[in-house]
Amino acid sequence: LGHGQIRGVSREQRRLVTTGEMLMWNASIICADEISTGLDAASTYSTMHKLSLLANFLGHTRVISLPQPSPQTFALFDEVIVLAQSYVIYEGPVAKVLPYFTNLGHTKPEQLDVADFL
Repeated sequence: LGHGQIRGVSREQRRLVTTGEMLMWNASIICADEISTGLDAASTYSTMHKLSLLANFLGHTRVISLPQPSPQTFALFDEVIVLAQSYVIYEGPVAKVLPYFTNLGHTKPEQLDVADFL
């Protein structure tokens, strides 16, 4: 994949190879901690999109820690767990997270997308 003398592949491609290696074990759960580290927003989206397609095809569950995802990347998630000071303050479908916080009196400012609001 490259080394100090030979460029090799991009970070995104390296990340996909690592993910492919993980999938070789055919585990039913795919865990990824801060999979976006070192990637720009477009590469993060591309990696997450490919991972989502593959996991859905294989019937795997994804558990992913992803700080500050772009709106496009956030839209790839089915469910979300929101933490505050190490406590779970929301767990459930992405489609219901905004109404949940609105009902608690926390209204999303217009200039923010949902992921930035959370």
